[in-house]
Amino acid sequence: MSHHGSIRFIVDKPYYMGGEQVTGRVEITINHHVHEARAVMVKWKGFERTMVENTVTRQGADGNPVTEVQKFKDEKTFFKDEVMLFSFQGRGLAEGVHTFPFQYNLPPTLPGVFYDERREHDGDKIKGAIVYKVKCWLDMPGKDIKRTEKIIISEAVTRMPTPIHESNKKSFMFAKGDLKMEVDLPKNVYVPGETLPVHVRVNNESSKKVDALKVKLMRKVIIRAKHFTKEHVHEVHRAKYDGVDKKTDKRETLVFTLANDVYPSTEGHLVRCQYHLDVECDVANAFDLEVHPKITIALMPAPGAPVALYHNYSSHAW
Repeated sequence: MSHHGSIRFIVDKPYYMGGEQVTGRVEITINHHVHEARAVMVKWKGFERTMVENTVTRQGADGNPVTEVQKFKDEKTFFKDEVMLFSFQGRGLAEGVHTFPFQYNLPPTLPGVFYDERREHDGDKIKGAIVYKVKCWLDMPGKDIKRTEKIIISEAVTRMPTPIHESNKKSFMFAKGDLKMEVDLPKNVYVPGETLPVHVRVNNESSKKVDALKVKLMRKVIIRAKHFTKEHVHEVHRAKYDGVDKKTDKRETLVFTLANDVYPSTEGHLVRCQYHLDVECDVANAFDLEVHPKITIALMPAPGAPVALYHNYSSHAW
């Protein structure tokens, strides 16, 4: 904060989609009279950026192993604009609060915000982000009053949500009868914090007991930097439910709630984030029976509903 005052960037909505118009206001608080203000400026930038550090071990000339780190970086800019919101033409700016409304048209088909950073078991380091940020400042003699904020962009869902039906079955080497499972979801698109009714039918014709039913949210992240691509699948969270006795046909609705701060699905050029569920029959001393329905997580809260803060995105993304 400058000793001259402070500046705030306020948008009218908690999130936007590609092709929409961002509206709001820049609010400047002046602590004492500024004799010569130049302009109120706003800089808009949306981009995705990736980095992969690939660790390679080879045999050196002396026969000993040599470790090298290959670093790949990539970036794609979606938009970058600098706009003069208001020109003072050298006039002064009185003490108090001054408000300057703005509007900015986003380009269409933007990917949603995302951030991921990790180090894999082999030592490779991967980082990827989709970031939208705005810098606003009062251009004035000496030190400008300025502020940088990030805005949340959600990727538009271009297809109508549809129901999901998946099934699978298995037999056992040392037990008679099959284990069959059918899974139904009312739709394939959900929002953070939403509760999914996972309708399950388990027809256990075998002589083995299903110890538990499990539902896991799995996230697949694909990061590309130059010609190098890394894929990573990991569990976001899970829930566990009662199992199914042998020789039992069971129907149940498994209530599974998504976390409020889960990143939405996104399909960028360098960064992609995809989701599926693992619905499992957990059987002791045998491979689990699983189905893997794919879902989309979209940031589409109802008007006035709170949006969870993406703390990782806000504090660590480029």
